[in-house]
Amino acid sequence: MWKKLTLSIIGVLIIGYVVWKGTYNYTSQPQFCSKCHYIEPYVTSWQQSAHNFVHCLECHEPRGSLAWIHSKSRGLNYVFQHVTDNFTLPTSAVIPENNCIACHLGDVKDYSDAPILANSEKINHYETIMTNKSCLNCHRSTGHQLHMNLTPKFSKTWE
Repeated sequence: MWKKLTLSIIGVLIIGYVVWKGTYNYTSQPQFCSKCHYIEPYVTSWQQSAHNFVHCLECHEPRGSLAWIHSKSRGLNYVFQHVTDNFTLPTSAVIPENNCIACHLGDVKDYSDAPILANSEKINHYETIMTNKSCLNCHRSTGHQLHMNLTPKFSKTWE
């Protein structure tokens, strides 16, 4: 009896993990995100950028084992806002600074060819980091263009 129950619980956990992992991977692809017509221009812009080989969540998901909770709950919130027509654009994407820093210090194995941070006469990256200035102050549209749905007259381009 206990053996059967234990095997059943293990089986359910394995199946649950496989389903969760498959769903997580599927919903983390640019092709999935671009199904939303608000996001499509950003994905197209990303495909033409210098970071077009970097997976979206490498920039837009915090680092760590539980980061998926943050990114997927945010994604569900965007879907809920869309379905209830309770949103506005531009929306602010999350780009944790330590993602930029980790990659450009060579700490992300998948991107070992990323240019390593360096100081120059124009910019002192060390000082920028130490004074909590944002990488995005200078590199705002590195991954893709920004505020593509925003016009100078603030007319809605997303309807």
